[in-house]
Amino acid sequence: MSMVDLIGVAQARDFRGVVTALMQAFGEDARLFTIDHAFDRLVEVSATRGAASSVPLAGSLRVAMLENRMYVDDDVRWIPISDRMQPVLVVRTSSTASLPEESMQLLGPIVNGHQWRFEDLEQVRRRSSMSVAAEMQWASLPNRADLLGEFAIGSVLEPAYEVAGDAFDYAAADGAVWAYSLDGMGHGVAATMASLMALSAIRNTRRSGGGLEEQMNAASAVLFEELGGACFVTGLALRVDADGMELVNAGHEPAWAIEGGTASRLELVAELPLGVVADHAYTAQSRPPPGPGDGIAMFSDGPVNAQTSDGSEYGSERLRGMLEAHWCANPLRTAHDVVGDVIDFIGEGQVTDDITAVVLQRRAGAG
Repeated sequence: MSMVDLIGVAQARDFRGVVTALMQAFGEDARLFTIDHAFDRLVEVSATRGAASSVPLAGSLRVAMLENRMYVDDDVRWIPISDRMQPVLVVRTSSTASLPEESMQLLGPIVNGHQWRFEDLEQVRRRSSMSVAAEMQWASLPNRADLLGEFAIGSVLEPAYEVAGDAFDYAAADGAVWAYSLDGMGHGVAATMASLMALSAIRNTRRSGGGLEEQMNAASAVLFEELGGACFVTGLALRVDADGMELVNAGHEPAWAIEGGTASRLELVAELPLGVVADHAYTAQSRPPPGPGDGIAMFSDGPVNAQTSDGSEYGSERLRGMLEAHWCANPLRTAHDVVGDVIDFIGEGQVTDDITAVVLQRRAGAG
């Protein structure tokens, strides 16, 4: 892939131009796929927009795409095009031509931008209709995975097409990484509006230089002012750098600390959920920073409270075991593997509450 190829992709003016430029860059035998929102199928993308075929995203292929690495199956190569840690598109090719890493690092953000500019790509990606609440939610959330300084982050929100009030966020600012898990009370658009209102207040305060306490205070005040306590949002907020970690728990499911491969609940004082009263001053609680290879996992209440149709509970001990079994160098894979186990436990199509996971790991070479 040459700089000319990259320029051709970047300058594409429509959906057909994006696909054509990518195919020219990867060779005549290349086929292009996008990853559906549920991350369980690859949906083929073509310039003609005919009936889209799909390939199951499972087994070793799925693991490789979650880990952002090429997968070789006989003489076929599956190559993820990733925006930092988030795979955006996948190229299937039998070509053995070299693909410079620098070009791939530039191509991912270009393609990710096109995915939002040209909605044809988003339409192909969807395999079922999306609720209005889910549309609102996905439009407001960051990439599902990223690299932020010494830390890698991965996140999952399920069910992808019917989310009902959960949200997550992360950012790098002031030499630290900030991460959040939010859960709006109830379901549908009302719960989504509440969680997005809280998220907007948090971002607004963070971008004005406010710390965790100020961010959560602001979110709670805005929710109460607008909703009068009729709807609240639980939230877990985290700020971490090489020197330490601060957390605020606004009535949320506790975080998990993973140290040396062992997971333990990070017991924090749980304060009032956001928006319950007109004025509440939250207090940040301090902890040591994760060591290299260690990290923090935040979940909504969906996993722990998940039940099968006969009333069997998933529970915190199974969650602990899954975290330990699937902790790896790629937080996106860890998040998907754990949430996938929760969904398998409940039963496909039986999820009645959002399941959110935000996994933050200090990279092994850090410090």
